Amino acid sequence: QLIPVLLEAIKEQQKQIETLKLEVSNKEGKVQSSETRIQSLESSMKTLNSQMQLLMEVMDSKYGVKASK
Repeated sequence: QLIPVLLEAIKEQQKQIETLKLEVSNKEGKVQSSETRIQSLESSMKTLNSQMQLLMEVMDSKYGVKASK
């Protein structure tokens, strides 16, 4: 009498485990996507900072304008 109840409990636990595995996999995908996006944004920021620095140097050399940082 106890064995069928235990088997059902095990089946239910297995379903929960599979659901949790899927959730973890989805979260890992989102984390990876976020990390990729962060790297892209960091690269864009670096490029923009370099361009801004160059622009500030040009303004200083051509017009004597010192841009504040």
